[in-house]
Amino acid sequence: MNKFLVFFLFLTISLTGQIKGVVKDSISGEPIPYVSIWIENKSTGTSSEENGTFVINAKETNRLQFSCLGYKDTTLKINENGIYLLSPEIYQINEVIVFSAKRTKVNKIGNSEFSRSSHLQGAIPQILAKKFDYDSIVKETNFLKEIEIFTKSPIKDAILKIRILEFDTITSLPGKSLVDESILVKVGKGRKKTIVDVSNQNISIPKSGIVIGIENVIIESNKYFESHGQKIERTFYAPAVLLNYVEEENSFMFVNLHWFKRIKHLVEFGNNKGKKMVIEPAINIVLTN
Repeated sequence: MNKFLVFFLFLTISLTGQIKGVVKDSISGEPIPYVSIWIENKSTGTSSEENGTFVINAKETNRLQFSCLGYKDTTLKINENGIYLLSPEIYQINEVIVFSAKRTKVNKIGNSEFSRSSHLQGAIPQILAKKFDYDSIVKETNFLKEIEIFTKSPIKDAILKIRILEFDTITSLPGKSLVDESILVKVGKGRKKTIVDVSNQNISIPKSGIVIGIENVIIESNKYFESHGQKIERTFYAPAVLLNYVEEENSFMFVNLHWFKRIKHLVEFGNNKGKKMVIEPAINIVLTN
């Protein structure tokens, strides 16, 4: 029995190894940077580097899932040549009446602030997102001017991506993107509030609501190590997103090509101990007319 167990463990280990590859545009052949990559049905993944390359520990029988703004979400078998092609997303644009922002009024939406709670990021790509409803204030100042995000990082110039999406009232989940290119942001070392100017995007808030997401990037330059009183080091990827406890269920997470809604749970520590609350990423938006 012991011999069989040893053989089984050896076989399992031998079938798992480093898979190296590069993600490319299926039309231009150009490498695609900062693509989120998961092993299908597994809670692990990585991101492509700036040159499109990636390394992931997987079995040759696994399938890989790829997600990047501007391209179709894709699931592919692991292949020998290590080239993974993504097809550009063709956006269906409905008839739109374009208004120019006057920028004579400004309103800040959201009560997010610095907190002690944060989402430490391991080796799995995720989007942490927050929904903002359409209301009388939004109607008065309907254009998205700035996005405020709160982060914590032990390294300088950690990279993340901002996602801006319309809320889908049919699925009650984040829907289509309101921009067609990734918004890359570098955040400073320590606990920081970073203001991202998106006024050039000329985004009008949909009546269904808008969703702002923070997408982490699992790359070498974001990597750091932590140990807490032990010699065992754990690997994390900066920055950590600061979190607030709230009662409204307007928080979402994207992982393995699926959106999930965060629901209330019992808080076990801190000022909100004993209450049922929702964890949401610390994000505010600034609007103009």
